[in-house]
Amino acid sequence: MNQLTAREYEVAALAATGLQTKEIAYRLGITYGTVKLHLHSIYAKLGIGSRVKLALTWMNHERPT
Repeated sequence: MNQLTAREYEVAALAATGLQTKEIAYRLGITYGTVKLHLHSIYAKLGIGSRVKLALTWMNHERPT
Protein backbone atom coordinates (compact mmCIF):
# COMPACT_ATOMS: atom_id res chain seq x y z
CA MET A 1 0.00 0.00 0.00
CA ASN A 2 3.02 2.28 0.37
CA GLN A 3 3.18 2.77 -3.39
CA LEU A 4 -0.23 4.50 -3.48
CA THR A 5 -0.55 8.28 -3.47
CA ALA A 6 -2.50 9.87 -0.63
CA ARG A 7 -5.57 10.26 -2.85
CA GLU A 8 -5.32 6.71 -4.18
CA TYR A 9 -5.13 5.52 -0.59
CA GLU A 10 -8.33 7.42 0.22
CA VAL A 11 -10.10 5.97 -2.83
CA ALA A 12 -8.86 2.46 -2.02
CA ALA A 13 -10.06 2.73 1.58
CA LEU A 14 -13.56 3.76 0.50
CA ALA A 15 -13.75 1.24 -2.34
CA ALA A 16 -12.65 -1.55 0.00
CA THR A 17 -15.63 -0.80 2.25
CA GLY A 18 -17.97 -1.44 -0.66
CA LEU A 19 -18.87 2.10 -1.68
CA GLN A 20 -19.84 2.58 -5.31
CA THR A 21 -17.79 4.80 -7.59
CA LYS A 22 -20.36 7.60 -7.54
CA GLU A 23 -20.45 7.51 -3.71
CA ILE A 24 -16.67 7.73 -3.51
CA ALA A 25 -16.69 10.67 -5.92
CA TYR A 26 -19.30 12.49 -3.85
CA ARG A 27 -17.49 11.92 -0.54
CA LEU A 28 -14.15 13.09 -1.91
CA GLY A 29 -15.53 15.93 -4.01
CA ILE A 30 -14.07 14.58 -7.25
CA THR A 31 -15.64 13.37 -10.49
CA TYR A 32 -16.78 9.84 -11.26
CA GLY A 33 -14.16 9.65 -14.00
CA THR A 34 -11.38 10.66 -11.63
CA VAL A 35 -12.36 7.89 -9.23
CA LYS A 36 -12.27 5.41 -12.11
CA LEU A 37 -8.78 6.61 -13.06
CA HIS A 38 -7.60 6.27 -9.47
CA LEU A 39 -9.03 2.75 -9.24
CA HIS A 40 -7.29 1.76 -12.47
CA SER A 41 -4.00 3.08 -11.09
CA ILE A 42 -4.56 1.34 -7.74
CA TYR A 43 -5.24 -1.98 -9.44
CA ALA A 44 -2.11 -1.64 -11.58
CA LYS A 45 0.11 -0.71 -8.63
CA LEU A 46 -1.20 -3.53 -6.45
CA GLY A 47 -1.30 -6.10 -9.26
CA ILE A 48 -5.01 -6.79 -8.83
CA GLY A 49 -8.01 -6.57 -11.13
CA SER A 50 -11.16 -6.16 -9.09
CA ARG A 51 -12.78 -4.52 -6.08
CA VAL A 52 -13.06 -7.92 -4.43
CA LYS A 53 -9.30 -8.34 -4.64
CA LEU A 54 -8.89 -4.76 -3.42
CA ALA A 55 -11.09 -5.46 -0.39
CA LEU A 56 -9.14 -8.64 0.42
CA THR A 57 -5.82 -6.86 0.00
CA TRP A 58 -7.07 -3.99 2.17
CA MET A 59 -8.27 -6.36 4.92
CA ASN A 60 -4.88 -8.08 4.97
CA HIS A 61 -3.11 -4.71 5.05
CA GLU A 62 -5.23 -3.41 7.93
CA ARG A 63 -4.91 -6.56 10.00
CA PRO A 64 -2.48 -6.15 12.94
CA THR A 65 0.69 -8.22 12.69
